[in-house]
Amino acid sequence: MDRIARRAAVNKQLLFYYFGSKAGLHQAVVDRLTDEIRSAVRGTAIAPGHADARVRTAVGLAFDTLASRPYLVRLCTQRAQAGEASDTAGMALAELRDSIRRIVLEGQGLGFFRDDADPVFVAEQAVCSALGYLASEPAERQHDEARRAWRDKLADALIRSLAW
Repeated sequence: MDRIARRAAVNKQLLFYYFGSKAGLHQAVVDRLTDEIRSAVRGTAIAPGHADARVRTAVGLAFDTLASRPYLVRLCTQRAQAGEASDTAGMALAELRDSIRRIVLEGQGLGFFRDDADPVFVAEQAVCSALGYLASEPAERQHDEARRAWRDKLADALIRSLAW
């Protein structure tokens, strides 16, 4: 709490006043991240268009959402390296995975995608691949063009895995 107060340039007692405890502050962070992710993916599952285009949009949205939140990528990867689960990361990432899973399920229901493809696995693969890329991204790939190219290749690979 001392470090957080220093970085926020506020009095530590002010943090306790607003959040009650360290757990309260943590919950506020979880809620904010989840709300940010939910806002970013809202409408993806009902966006018009062919199932392939909707998967591409959802994968791109998941990738771009993570790319624009390096603190979430760090939180996910640091906790994973330490062998710890992160409820903050888990809740936020669940929003991204669920948007992709819903689109794959709808595409399967309409006959656009293979029935034997596991929507949960496809969604998990999309998010984990994006996280892995962003966490290990060397400096020369940290520009928009390289990120867009990689994001599009990821979407292509997932769409091909769903095709009949």
